[in-house]
Amino acid sequence: MREGFLEDRAAELAGSSIGDWLAMALSACGANESYDAYLAALEQHVTERYAEQGTLDALMATEYSRTILTVSMLGGDPTAFGTRPDGTTVDLLDDGVWNFAGELGAQGLNGLIFALLAADAGTYPEPEQAKNTRAGIVEAIRAAQEPDGGFGLVSGASEADMTAMALQALAPYGRDETVERALAWLKEQMQPDGTFLAYGEPSAESCAQVLLALAALGIDPEQEFGSVNPETGLAEFRQADGSYAHLLTDTEGNLMATEQAMLALCALERLPDGGCVYESKYREAA
Repeated sequence: MREGFLEDRAAELAGSSIGDWLAMALSACGANESYDAYLAALEQHVTERYAEQGTLDALMATEYSRTILTVSMLGGDPTAFGTRPDGTTVDLLDDGVWNFAGELGAQGLNGLIFALLAADAGTYPEPEQAKNTRAGIVEAIRAAQEPDGGFGLVSGASEADMTAMALQALAPYGRDETVERALAWLKEQMQPDGTFLAYGEPSAESCAQVLLALAALGIDPEQEFGSVNPETGLAEFRQADGSYAHLLTDTEGNLMATEQAMLALCALERLPDGGCVYESKYREAA
């Protein structure tokens, strides 16, 4: 990807899932991009959404979480980002985590997971109830663990992606029994070639999320899984042009798969120090 791509496409991409994850991946890898331009476009997006509907999203907590993570990773302040119709400043963390108008987990476990990741992404002023809210989210995620040790979007079916995401969120809270059981479940799910399945097929994104979980826990993939591991599994999806395909049967790169692969590979470079890719200490090391 050529230098300056993000600045040229900021107005088009800011606030979209594809655009925000691309900006985060480029930032995590230390790419020379105009992140200020993207932040400006994203802030305008937030202001426009509040003007249109009074909120970033009334139902999808992950819209807030993704925006908070993007702002944090690009060096902005999510507690003062955008303007309400009455002229006051938007506090994305307050509106999207501490006092979210809806239910954080209504869309599935990913709502709770990313709310916790967003809350822990940086050091910002927090209201009095933040400690209790954070503790409640942690316990809700732990309570969602399936009997087999994995986690699923909804109760009853463990998935590699969701298990890995849960581990990323829980990593700062200690390698307890919940974490150990989830790691054991992931080991059982790894395919002979090091890949992980999503909806029955090997997926680059699943491999990337497992690698992000291992990095967050400070675990070297080869030491934990052996010479065939999630890193070698992810490499199976790499295309000749450097992109990553979504499925092994795909013949072209996929942008979301490539973004997640970038995040995972950059996170591995921080080992053995480890740390969640979204945390401020990670950005300082970039």
